[in-house]
Amino acid sequence: MKVFLRDVFGTILEGIKVPNKVMSGFVDDCIMHLIKLVSFKHSIPVITNEIKESKAKNVRERCLVRNID
Repeated sequence: MKVFLRDVFGTILEGIKVPNKVMSGFVDDCIMHLIKLVSFKHSIPVITNEIKESKAKNVRERCLVRNID
């Protein structure tokens, strides 16, 4: 499962950028469950890179808030 998540996590994180709030909410919930239930260290660089590079304010806020919780 870790290999699959490592390969797919970036794509799942891209789903937050979708303008549809319902879909991005589902993606947000999915990421929260993944972070809580699966320990894979490869997600940390992906999330921190998204915080640094993303121009979308809501994406940066979601990445920060989810890491703090």
